[in-house]
Amino acid sequence: MVSRSLVFSIIVALAGGTLLTAYAPSLGLSGRVTNGCEKPAGYTLLVADENGYNDSKHHSHPWPLIQVHQGETVKIVVCNLDPVSSHGFEINNYVDPVQLTAGQSFATTFVADRPGNYSMYCSIWCPVHKYMLYGLLVVRA
Repeated sequence: MVSRSLVFSIIVALAGGTLLTAYAPSLGLSGRVTNGCEKPAGYTLLVADENGYNDSKHHSHPWPLIQVHQGETVKIVVCNLDPVSSHGFEINNYVDPVQLTAGQSFATTFVADRPGNYSMYCSIWCPVHKYMLYGLLVVRA
């Protein structure tokens, strides 16, 4: 039997993520959430589904891997094509957590101004969470 506190915690986390997603633009967070999955020219497309990000379930780590040079503008679209589960997205030091329900996408643009390796991962627990923890943004000097 699942404890009441666990169920309550999951509900609070989902509600909080939904509110953050809905109000992210008004809070000054980068990016925008839309319905549908479109890849504008010049963007990297990350597809979240039951196989992780861009089929990460079947790749070695790190995956997905985005490599850029310091000062480059990074453009990313994340689409949730999982018909059942919400998925999150975050890049340490660059993209704050966002939650995407089924069919939603998130587009963000930022300048990679700090060299280093930055984790790119699902920021919420979901059934395929373990496949969505090892993405990497590499910013070369």
